[in-house]
Amino acid sequence: MYLKVVISMNLLLEELKKYEKKKITSDILIGIIKTYYPHYKDTSIRWIIYELSKKNVITKISSQLYFIGKLKVYNPLFSNVLSKDIKKLLETKFSDIKFVMYESTCLNEWVNHQVSRAVIFIEVEKYYMMDIFRVIQEKYMNVLFKPNQDTLYRYQGDLIVVSQLFTQAPINRQERTIKLEKLIVDFYTHDLINEFITDDEKEDVIDLMFQTYVINYKTVIAYAKRRKNEDKVISALLNLKINEGGAI
Repeated sequence: MYLKVVISMNLLLEELKKYEKKKITSDILIGIIKTYYPHYKDTSIRWIIYELSKKNVITKISSQLYFIGKLKVYNPLFSNVLSKDIKKLLETKFSDIKFVMYESTCLNEWVNHQVSRAVIFIEVEKYYMMDIFRVIQEKYMNVLFKPNQDTLYRYQGDLIVVSQLFTQAPINRQERTIKLEKLIVDFYTHDLINEFITDDEKEDVIDLMFQTYVINYKTVIAYAKRRKNEDKVISALLNLKINEGGAI
């Protein structure tokens, strides 16, 4: 019996290699598994899916979609000591307020031209923006409140920017960081992060993101609707042949 299970698993792994670096629906995945385990019940099928995930053979993207291979969960680390200090300060004074932080240099993972100017973006719920701005301004230099592009370039060196966190923004609330679904949508707004990436680079960067990290397509589209740039985002994803079905 044990030998039969091992043989079935080896055959399943060989079959899944045909879909390597592709996305498939949960129904297709279950169908493939049942080919080699025809008598398994749903609980046993779920166990196989769990084992495949644990071995990094598959990565769950959503309840209906899997990537064949390993995708990472995006968890940006602050490269700037100042960012860590500010985060600690805000968590101490505003522990119950929703805010996130990210750095302009986070783009260096994907862009061709490396971002050298460090801008720390702090996004916070609309009604608490001024409170957070004042607390940061009391302790640090070069803090800007909702600056536009012109204001950004009037200042030299590193900056701290406080602006609005839109409702429904995809964020990691516990870590106080953004998710890639948010960053992708923000590329097609007037947000200042766009001053650090060219229009020509955006689709290449998004393509690399989808090839490396777990990204929920539905979350991207839902947030794009919130930011009223759904058409631009969908157009970019279609150019990359990325859709809800998920084929890369």
